[in-house]
Amino acid sequence: ALRNAASMRALTHSRNPFPALQRSAVAKLAMPILLLHGEHVIELHRCVMDELARVIPAAARAEIAGAGHGSARENRDGFNGAVLAFLSAPMSPSPRARKDGHE
Repeated sequence: ALRNAASMRALTHSRNPFPALQRSAVAKLAMPILLLHGEHVIELHRCVMDELARVIPAAARAEIAGAGHGSARENRDGFNGAVLAFLSAPMSPSPRARKDGHE
């Protein structure tokens, strides 16, 4: 509860708590991305993940069984397993990598 209170305080004191983030900017992200959410998240969170997956088709996606919004807390083993699997998977070069081999 205290973490939520600190977050809410930061949001209410920010000049721009929810800056606009263009889909085109998100689509240009060239690093490996894991879209992770709990099995029991509310529909809004699921819609956000679906849209991110549409905009970033190369992103990996994992759903944490038996968890909601607090998946790392609600299913530690599932969360840690998904993150470790993502981190240990071979990474292929980004399709947006420059010809000289740099991102």
